[in-house]
Amino acid sequence: MARDDESAEEAWRAEVRRRIEQIDSGAVRMIPWDEARRRLYEVKLAALRAAIDEGDASGVAEGDVLARVRRTLELPRKPG
Repeated sequence: MARDDESAEEAWRAEVRRRIEQIDSGAVRMIPWDEARRRLYEVKLAALRAAIDEGDASGVAEGDVLARVRRTLELPRKPG
């Protein structure tokens, strides 16, 4: 194993130990994977909605180029 790989491996081991200690000490609260996945999805969806709104406001693209995305995400139609 290369020297950089060994450094990265040791750094990762230290991080895993630190996280286990946080869990064992009660410093962090575990949440079920379904809840974590739902939260991540909501964050990504909010970012996508913001990007769509920004794109619409820019006026760069002509027509409703994001119509299919809006339909899929059940977002309101483009204003105007």
